[in-house]
Amino acid sequence: MSNASNLNQAQIAESKTDQTINTALASNKSTKAESKRELRKRELRSRIIEASMTLFAERGFTGTTIDDICENADVARRTLYSYFATKNDIIQSLCRSLVVDENINAISLATERHEDLRPRLQFLFARMRESMDDANPLQKALIEQLSSYPQADNETNTLLLDDLKQAYVELFSSASDMNGLSKTMGPELSAVVFIALVSALSINWIKDPDFPLNKNIQELEKYLLNNLE
Repeated sequence: MSNASNLNQAQIAESKTDQTINTALASNKSTKAESKRELRKRELRSRIIEASMTLFAERGFTGTTIDDICENADVARRTLYSYFATKNDIIQSLCRSLVVDENINAISLATERHEDLRPRLQFLFARMRESMDDANPLQKALIEQLSSYPQADNETNTLLLDDLKQAYVELFSSASDMNGLSKTMGPELSAVVFIALVSALSINWIKDPDFPLNKNIQELEKYLLNNLE
């Protein structure tokens, strides 16, 4: 009787072990299938983005159609629309990755590397000169797209610039010496003023091929740093 009971318990334990193994194998297969789907989705999205960048650089935003992008990316319209509802959504995605996120990354680096506001701003102006010197026509067009706010009635532009503004607010508010562009200006207004000044320079630089960008960036840097004293 005892032997039979032990045998039954062993069979039950073995059955549970088999069930656990089968469940783990099924879960592993499901995870692998999901991973493949995710990889496929990322690959398709990348193809759409890369095709859009190529065409926007060659033909501009208005000269590029959804059909052009689909043909260049070798995807169906339905596939493209599952990632981007409109052409403008693609443009805003590029604004995010190539302009806004680049600026936010630079602000984060300035905040991490320097405690005082002056070296933070000096770091940002140096990065600004470098990035604008290296900017290609597509990046210029994206900067113009963003800098057209608030003239452009564009909710996504507003959200992107709000993210940028919050990064600047953090830059000012976390500085150890002072928290704004002057002793009487707080972080929020300082962020708005800084973005407006840089946007004004950017628009002039894009519209006027002879605009002395580096000279004006240096003058703006000198003016703002003098106000910190």
